[in-house]
This record gives sequence, structure tokens and C-alpha cells, in this order.
Amino acid sequence: MLLPIAIINNRLTVLFLFLLSVLPVFNSFSQSNIPYDAKCYVIVGAFNLERNAALYKAYLEKKNINTTYRKNTYRNLYYVYSFESKDREETKSKLFKLRKDYSFIKDSWLYAGNFRGPHIPSDQWSTTVTKKTETISKVNTSINQPVEEVVNKVATTAPPREEVRTVEDVKVVEETKKQPEVVPSKVKNEVESVAAPPLEVGTYRIYINSFDANSLKEVSGRFSIIDAERNKTIQDINAHNAVVINKPNNATNRITIMSNIFDYRREDHTIDLDEPLTDAGDIVEVLGDTIMLNFNLLRFNKGDVITMWEVYFYKDAAIMKEESVAQLSQLLRMMQSNPNMKIKVHGHTNGNSHGKVLHLSEGDKNFFSLSGESHQEIQASAKKLSEFRAYTLEHWLINQGIDENRVSSVGWGGKKMIYDKHDSKAHRNVRVEIEILEE
Repeated sequence: MLLPIAIINNRLTVLFLFLLSVLPVFNSFSQSNIPYDAKCYVIVGAFNLERNAALYKAYLEKKNINTTYRKNTYRNLYYVYSFESKDREETKSKLFKLRKDYSFIKDSWLYAGNFRGPHIPSDQWSTTVTKKTETISKVNTSINQPVEEVVNKVATTAPPREEVRTVEDVKVVEETKKQPEVVPSKVKNEVESVAAPPLEVGTYRIYINSFDANSLKEVSGRFSIIDAERNKTIQDINAHNAVVINKPNNATNRITIMSNIFDYRREDHTIDLDEPLTDAGDIVEVLGDTIMLNFNLLRFNKGDVITMWEVYFYKDAAIMKEESVAQLSQLLRMMQSNPNMKIKVHGHTNGNSHGKVLHLSEGDKNFFSLSGESHQEIQASAKKLSEFRAYTLEHWLINQGIDENRVSSVGWGGKKMIYDKHDSKAHRNVRVEIEILEE
């Protein structure tokens, strides 16, 4: 049976008005997902280990920057922060001022939340948080008052509907009172929060604690485990992860662990896996069944030279292979994070022979393909080939946005070979190097 048009229109109108009336409720419900105890924080560092957070806090306090730290259980990291507030704009203002006053912590950032959940984006930060705070302030929360009494008062307070807290919010009050913030003086000498199942016979657990020697911030990156007797790489591991390795198949059970982080000087330590503390000084610690190595890393300085071992060129060409992009990106990030840095690219070849050379023409941006229409082919010396290759890397950086005044290049041909041209490792003579001219 068909209903009259007027009745249908009336029902649609009623439905529309109903939706308008409940939308604010739904909106309030979504906003109520923001924990009432959430605040905004100026974070100046995040650390895997509590000991590192405590050291960084002490380092900043020597520079008259008062900080504290808490564990972000959602990310399993210790956050060091210098300011907290319910007011997001006030926190942002403090953040910008801190960055301006102290350039060495220019990578500080704003975190909004309660350290038990994800960061709350700015478009979700609403007046709901403030309203809940105002309600709590009406409850007597004197430190002399029993926690249970405070919880009961919060639970029995009857604010307007949009401000009603959930049972989870009530639990938060109790948790906050019962669990005081971590005090640096109580830092445990151990690897925190590392899943450590029992080791099997013939295996060892390694933990690399790497940090910047100057800023004391943790440094992530790859480390190579090398058979110390055969000088052969066994495997690569990441810093700040507990990794189980097998016993090396050598007579001494000695391994060398070497850093492989692009913008830091290479550092290595050799240890006996059975007696790791022998001749180790304070570099090695044994924590339970975990061997921790502390790598105090130094950044490259003016005059240092970095060899780009993972930048590859096609034979007789100044065109890079696509697998070079990973290390090129590391160089780019180093240049971007050090805006005053200036470098010179050095090109090298294996010998000084002449032959056909394919190279980029002026304005040619086809850095990774032999089939570029604007490439040029000429007869040239090895020195000229090395110049073209250095030019290619230089102009790749410029094409990525690096100012041309910060990069220059030179070619040496075979004048600075590392190995004899007939040596089994002669291929390593073909390389590009980065000399740091200014930091």
C-alpha cells in the first residue's frame, strides 16, 4: 500500500530532526574517548633504555634545562620532557621557544596524551578535556585524603551528560595515585622490557646500546657481527634490540661488532663471547644472560672522508645503478639535518685507461638509466670518467634540493687506488668519497 506524499515528507522531516538532535551526542561520545588526564608535553628525547633517559636528563640539567621523564607504555619508550600543560597552544609556544633558545634540541616535538595510548592529533584535541579537568577540580583531592574516598566522590559526582566519565576514567584516577612517576635515582642497571626467552646451548644474546657521544641521544642503525679470526661477516643486527646469535665456528669464540651508521665514524669492539668482560673496560656489561655493548658514537667532523661503498655505477659510465638510492638517501638526510655542512665529492677509478664514457649532459637528470635521451658518449680518460661520476652524485643532491653552493666535485682517476689494479679486491678502487669541508 502506497503512503500519501505528505505523510512520507513528514516522516522524513521527523527523521532529519532526530538525527540533528543526536549528532551532538555522538560527537560528545567520540570526544569522551580522550582521557581526562591527557596533557600536552614538550618532548626533548625518547629512549629505549631508562638509564639513557636518566643520563640525558642529567645532561640537559647541566645546561639549565629542567626536565623529567616517564615511560610511554604504548610505544615502550621513555619520554624526556621539559613542559606539560592542558593548553595545547601554550605548549606549542613553549616548544617553539625551546627550539629557538637551544639549537641542539631543535628536533623536540609536541606529544598529546597520557603515555598509555597513541598521540592525540590537534583536530581531536577539544574543550572536552578542559571540561573534565574543571569537574575534577571541584572534588577534594587532598593528598591526605584516602584514594578510595577520592574515587568514590568522582564516581558519585553528577556533572552534565556531556561530561560524564566512564568507569575507565575512574580507574585512571586510582592508577595515577597508586603508581608514582619513576625517579631517576632508582634507575635499574638492566636492559628494560627486553623479551628474553631462555637461551639454547651454543647461542648468545647481544644488545647494542648506541648513542651520540655529544648529545647523548640514542642512535639507531645497523651493526655487523664479524668472525674475529676469519674477518668474515656473520650477520647484521639492529641497535636497541636483543638479538640471539649462534656461536661462531672458530677456535677462540671471539667476535668483532662494528658500527655501520652512515654519518658516524666507524667503531668496533672485539669480545670473547665466553668471557666478554675480559679487557672490555666499561664498554661491555653482562646483565643476566645478555651481553650489552655500549657504543659511544662520534659524528664525522670537518676534514673527515666517507666512502660511499654502496653507490654503484654502470661500467664505463657515469650513470648510477638504482641500488645506490639507499645510501644516497642517507647522504641526503645528513645534508638536510646539517644545513651548514658543505662537502666535496671525490671520484676514483681502477687504473688510468682510456675508452668510451657515457655521461650526463648539462641539465640531464636521468641519473639511473643508461637509456637517457640526453646522455652523451665520448672517448675520455679514466680521470675524466671519475670527474663525470663525481658530477653525477653532486647534481643528484642538487636535484633533491641541496643548495649548489654546498656541494662541489673532483675526479682523481686511478691516482689514489686502495689496491693494485690486478688484486682480487681491485673493484673497490672504483668508488666515490665524501669529504666534509664545513660542518
